[in-house]
Amino acid sequence: MSWKFWSKDVNGHVSAWSKGSKKKQTAKAGFFPLSGRKAHHRRKERMRLRTVVGVVELRVWHGKDPQDKHWGCPVREQWGLQKHQQMSVALEERLAFTATATATYREAALVATKWGSAVDDSVMHALVQRLGSKAEVQTQQRLKKPPQESQPQRRAIELAILMADGAH
Repeated sequence: MSWKFWSKDVNGHVSAWSKGSKKKQTAKAGFFPLSGRKAHHRRKERMRLRTVVGVVELRVWHGKDPQDKHWGCPVREQWGLQKHQQMSVALEERLAFTATATATYREAALVATKWGSAVDDSVMHALVQRLGSKAEVQTQQRLKKPPQESQPQRRAIELAILMADGAH
């Protein structure tokens, strides 16, 4: 089977990569997405990322953002990955959904192996705990603000609610 990928990196360079190719696909983002500036003191390093289709190894830039002086990997920031995150966002979402559709972490791990993502039940547990705590923080932030009136220009109406018991 023969296949070929045409990819455009975040800097706008187009490259071709095929299954039998000697050329290795690389991530070429050498700038930080928020500042749009090239990384200082940058160097290439390997990044392994578990994805839905398997483990992908990339050569990425790592350096210092000249705007806010933080060290990081522009490709990770562009893709919304945390510093040491080893799973793609799509794989995490799929595993999280699998965890909600099964009764235990062990069952979720078994189901994940059926579609080609072999994980341990401890990985499922850690993922659910991390995503759950993130959701809790978002919920608490949302609850700090009172709900806004959808139509504040309307005047109040007098409305009575009557509750009647239907028993004989």
